[in-house]
Amino acid sequence: MGIRDSIRVAALIACTALATCALAGDAPVGPRPVQLDVLSPLAASGEWASRLLSPVTQLRLKRFLERSGTGVEEQSIHPGEETFDLFVPRSPGSNGYGVMVFIWPGDEMKMPFSWRRQFEARHLIFIAARRSGNGQNVLQRRLPLALHGLEYARRHYPIDPERVYLGGFSGGSRVAQKLALGYPDVFGSLLLTGGSDSIGTAGFVPPDRERMRLFQRHTRIVFATGTQDLPNRTKDARTHASFADFCVRGVEDISPARSGHWVPEDRVMARVLRALETPVADDDAGFAECDRRLDARIHAGLDEVRRLQATGRGEDARDALIRVDDLYGGLAAPDSLRLAEDLYPVLRPGASGDLPEVGARDGTLD
Repeated sequence: MGIRDSIRVAALIACTALATCALAGDAPVGPRPVQLDVLSPLAASGEWASRLLSPVTQLRLKRFLERSGTGVEEQSIHPGEETFDLFVPRSPGSNGYGVMVFIWPGDEMKMPFSWRRQFEARHLIFIAARRSGNGQNVLQRRLPLALHGLEYARRHYPIDPERVYLGGFSGGSRVAQKLALGYPDVFGSLLLTGGSDSIGTAGFVPPDRERMRLFQRHTRIVFATGTQDLPNRTKDARTHASFADFCVRGVEDISPARSGHWVPEDRVMARVLRALETPVADDDAGFAECDRRLDARIHAGLDEVRRLQATGRGEDARDALIRVDDLYGGLAAPDSLRLAEDLYPVLRPGASGDLPEVGARDGTLD
């Protein structure tokens, strides 16, 4: 028996005893740093604004740019200046690699060692940006970096478009949630662990009706917050309720037992990945009934704005409109935009005057 064979036999004996590892030389190679060399058109300023900002906020931005005569830089990230941690399995699946774009709450966090075996087994690429933690700007850095990470994977490896996933931990989970809602035609599944927001809070607003339909009916969402992470379990419960109110169908909860504020370990992650790859079941009748109730709430909110306006309570009407815009986003358009121009004449084309502060703001997450 040669030296190499002896080492492999010794490794097999040790790993069998521990029941935790594969043959020496068969363990997945860890993630490596790569430099961003390609930009995603999905991260262009006009694209993300149309997907992630509420309609009234978009209108205010449009009028500001018209009056100032200034443009917006198309891309806020530049090639060669950003580093990603990339894990690539040794071989693709039959239709190419799957890919998970992950968003961390810290600038230098790394892929857990215990995840490598699961990602290897599922031919699933992992990519996560550095310098994308909670202290970074959400719209200018964290969201576009995630999209650029996906574009990097697409340009360098054969990617199965049916297996494009998004995930995050803690504050990164909240950013991933926002991105998945705005880009349901890109990300088919979403992993939320240790952080989430209810729809209508923290700038988390529905996109236009077509994209919202994709999120409601086809996006698989897996919550994986530890059972002992009580503050975030409470937030997750509120998010679950808001998803139900907004007719989001593909929600599943896989809670790591006796786990605090951290990501799932190996065996739980295996369950999470299986769930992420499970298509959302059709439920046409149940969805139609829920959607009718949702439309009724949207129309009631808009009618309240009109009632307040008709009775001369302009300030109250404006406050009510912003509540509708923050909560229902693109689902309330175009009625919300017509009401905005009625209540804020300064938002009409060609008008002058100081623009109001309207809509939810965004920047950094605690």
